[in-house]
Amino acid sequence: MFTTALMMAYNRGVLTDEFLHCSDTTKEVNHGVVLVGYGTVDSNTNLYGHCKEYWIIRNSWGARWGEDGFFKLCADESPERLGGTCLVNQFAAWPLYDI
Repeated sequence: MFTTALMMAYNRGVLTDEFLHCSDTTKEVNHGVVLVGYGTVDSNTNLYGHCKEYWIIRNSWGARWGEDGFFKLCADESPERLGGTCLVNQFAAWPLYDI
């Protein structure tokens, strides 16, 4: 799903497709992550490109990577990225339960 070398070096800020070049729908999605929240970019946000809103995502690489095991990924919608930045919206899944 992501450009591995750029993701391995991540330590803070909001990542964008402009920086990662990861939203090509012909690329294979090969990594699972968990979307846990969202936020809005402000003047204190370290931003790698242009973005107004972002997802907060938990990665599986452990707490020593990124922002305590999490990263921020641009959530802005655009016609060019129907699957979301790095195709994060393309294979969404959630648990179902019966009450």
